[in-house]
Amino acid sequence: MLWQCKVALAEGFTNTVRYAHKNLPPTTPIDLELTFSSHSLEIKIWDQGQPFDLQAKLNSPQQDPVAPLEMESDRGLLLMRSLTDTLQYIRTGEGRNCLILQKSF
Repeated sequence: MLWQCKVALAEGFTNTVRYAHKNLPPTTPIDLELTFSSHSLEIKIWDQGQPFDLQAKLNSPQQDPVAPLEMESDRGLLLMRSLTDTLQYIRTGEGRNCLILQKSF
């Protein structure tokens, strides 16, 4: 279970840097919030980038699981979805986004 959480966190953080904060100053903070309980781990990755529609991205043709394995991008969301029990994305009223990953054990 630990390796799935590590991979999902690394992928989510990388996507935040690569896409959400692409056009923002390098000093723009990305906040990580981890909540442990006796039966689960919840990871929240907070950013200040432009929002996106998670479900549309997950259902887009670019996320086709039979696409060539040589593709270097557009697989991260599918990977995070397969490694976690819950994958959510919210936009707050303060202009922040939060990717929420939850894994039960």
